[in-house]
Amino acid sequence: MSKYLYLIKNIGVLTLSNLGSKILAFLLIPLYTSVLSTEQYGVFDLAQTTVSLCIPILSINISSAALRFALDKDKDKKDVFSVGILYILFAIIIFSSAFICNKYVGALNIFVDYTGIIILMFLSNIIYDYLSQYCRGIEKITDIAIAGIISSVTLLGSNIIFLLLIKAGLEGYMFAYCLSNIIPSFYLILKLKLWSYWRNPNNKRNLQKEMTDYSKPLVVDTISWWINNASDRYIVMAFCGASITGIYSVSYKIPSLLNLFQNIFNQAWLLSAVKENDETKTTDFYENVYKIYNTGMTVVCSGLLVFNKLIAKILFANDFYNAWKFAPFLMISVVFGGMCGLLGGMFAAVKQSRINAMSSFSGACINIMLNIPLTFSFNALGASFATLMSYFTVWFIRLYKSYKLFEFTVEIKKDALNYFVLLLQAVVQIAGLSLLRETFIEIILFVLVLYFSRNNFMLLLNKLLKK
Repeated sequence: MSKYLYLIKNIGVLTLSNLGSKILAFLLIPLYTSVLSTEQYGVFDLAQTTVSLCIPILSINISSAALRFALDKDKDKKDVFSVGILYILFAIIIFSSAFICNKYVGALNIFVDYTGIIILMFLSNIIYDYLSQYCRGIEKITDIAIAGIISSVTLLGSNIIFLLLIKAGLEGYMFAYCLSNIIPSFYLILKLKLWSYWRNPNNKRNLQKEMTDYSKPLVVDTISWWINNASDRYIVMAFCGASITGIYSVSYKIPSLLNLFQNIFNQAWLLSAVKENDETKTTDFYENVYKIYNTGMTVVCSGLLVFNKLIAKILFANDFYNAWKFAPFLMISVVFGGMCGLLGGMFAAVKQSRINAMSSFSGACINIMLNIPLTFSFNALGASFATLMSYFTVWFIRLYKSYKLFEFTVEIKKDALNYFVLLLQAVVQIAGLSLLRETFIEIILFVLVLYFSRNNFMLLLNKLLKK
């Protein structure tokens, strides 16, 4: 199978795994925003964000190591699984102990009333994430897809039961989230008989060292991405309150349309990048995929900017409609995030995790330097621009490093034109123009993006026709 078809095949299968849950989460936004208050949604978002930060720190990002080392032909896959499970168990014990103590100490007072359900959120999330990553490493892509479908069905059914029938409010929303991780985890365990993979990891000290040497820099990478993605919620909470934080959190749902494909692509891309690195040292494949992917992300982002207010009107109820104001800069940041993911996959293929860590740490520093003054001056809009600048920084550093490591080249001037047009679209959105004038300018700018991207569309067509 050609490398392009291998990538497309994995994207297709992983789409089945992710598409249902991502689209469902998006379509359920009207339910959430009509049943939950802005304050309740803000609390859930902070709980989910805190869990997503603690998982890689407490487990030293072992799931990423399990994925990468399971792909190696010279590593015993059962040994890799067992080493990873050991660190997952440690993480669960530490997190649970910390949050039980918090219930009595009250250091994180906002979470005190939800201690049990937040521990369950952590438990279900870390296990499902680890099993999914490991199954990608042993290339059980079809099973991951089925688990994704199960997760989507569980999420839909449990939300209907807990939010509409039982009317359990925030606690019901949290429990539905947990079930959407627990049920597919049981499927993967039973289907692949993962209990049979367990071996005593204490006998594999060398493998433990290799895996943790790879994963430790990724803890810095993950914390830095957390700062880039989520720290702005805490800063907005401090300066603007829980209500604006809830609206700002919802504004991420429009860029999540871009994230929908981005996450699927990045999962498939690492498999292709490792395979390409094992078989050949040329960069043609990397360069072609970068050009096509960058074009796709830019064009979709431009199109979403045209319909930003319409999407918000359809999806967001009541005060949540104002989330459209914060979405434009966040959408552009997702474009740079997509390219960061692609370049990061190339570095992961050659086990250069330190480059990923260094670049994302630099972006996090920019985020912190800009977030506080911009949020203080421009409220949540300033936070969204700080996020954009942090993503741009990570992309720029990784692109520069790819030149040095892979002799990797892209058409940077043409790409810069497209990025500038996206920025113009964002400015037009928040400039306060009449709806007719704004829509006209947005459409013209979208056509410009299509024109600047025409050569890469032809590249994609040529690759598809050849295969």
